[in-house]
Amino acid sequence: MLIKVVSIKNFYKVNPIRKAWLKQIIDTDYRNKDQPPDSYSFPINSESIFFKDLYAKYMIVTREIFGDYNLAVDHNDGVWCYRSELNDYKSVWHDHTNTSTINGVYYLQINEGDTISFNKESKKKNNSSKKIPDSSDIIKYKLEESELLIMPNYLIHKPDPPTGNKVRYCLNMEITTKETVNELFDRLN
Repeated sequence: MLIKVVSIKNFYKVNPIRKAWLKQIIDTDYRNKDQPPDSYSFPINSESIFFKDLYAKYMIVTREIFGDYNLAVDHNDGVWCYRSELNDYKSVWHDHTNTSTINGVYYLQINEGDTISFNKESKKKNNSSKKIPDSSDIIKYKLEESELLIMPNYLIHKPDPPTGNKVRYCLNMEITTKETVNELFDRLN
């Protein structure tokens, strides 16, 4: 099966001083997260203009890719973070069928060689029957810092363990539309 993932390299470059400041904001939200201890992502609660600007750029680029679409009534423009490091890594196979139509992940900081795994057998429907793929169905993708990945909500994926000592910061953004995921991603053909 062809996996429909759009990669935008150098989507949002952040200078080292600003990145250090953003990591402090994210780490504060991580320590104060109001999520179960075993959860692997948490909402960014900061009012920083960076997160609003990041999401606005994400909306612009998805309209450039998919053309016009209509936001659903339950659309939420929040940003969530998946944060991991060698001694604090949690990851599960998952999709975003219950929360979005279009899913985007921006890689603020990663280690050289960090990857994400995709289940190439993800279908354009509910995946609940087979979230954990056979090893032959896994595609590993090597990530780049400042990269944005855009994928359909049904694509089953999971962050792989970090490859180095830096904390991995992945910012997740979702768009919920009135159009179906198939209507939008079929436009990529």
